[in-house]
Amino acid sequence: MGLASAAVWTFGLDLLVTEGGTRPTTARLAWVLLGVLGVLGAAAGALEARLGPARAWTTTTVALAGATAVLAPAPGTPAITDPAAAVFGGSYIAMSGRLLLGGTRVYSDEPSAGVGIAFLVLALGQAAGSLALGALASGTGLRTAVLVAAGVGLLGALAPPRTS
Repeated sequence: MGLASAAVWTFGLDLLVTEGGTRPTTARLAWVLLGVLGVLGAAAGALEARLGPARAWTTTTVALAGATAVLAPAPGTPAITDPAAAVFGGSYIAMSGRLLLGGTRVYSDEPSAGVGIAFLVLALGQAAGSLALGALASGTGLRTAVLVAAGVGLLGALAPPRTS
């Protein structure tokens, strides 16, 4: 999840402005939508209750990967990038919540340790992902790096966490 989300968090605005030719203020609107719709990620518990842990993970991971992939081919089209950013925000928050809940289940005697480890692993994945995707982007282009991150996200959808 860390690597898959790193493309949007680290390079998303650059993709919209540099590759897509979107004005910076217009591109920032996509990030406002990302944050506002991220609140919908709080429904992760309800989604898990309805679909079960594994299907909830797969659904949110596919949504994050799909939203990431949609940004690459048309980064200058707000009618496409704004909804993609919104879906990314909601799915990212839902996935984060799932990881944190999973951490508390693994470390049920010390739930704070589970939350801390989940955050650490997510942050390490984002840091490593940012470095790897930056190196890839310098050789193949930013759009390709974003698509690779989306592919990593899809791979993550195939392997729901054991803690679920």
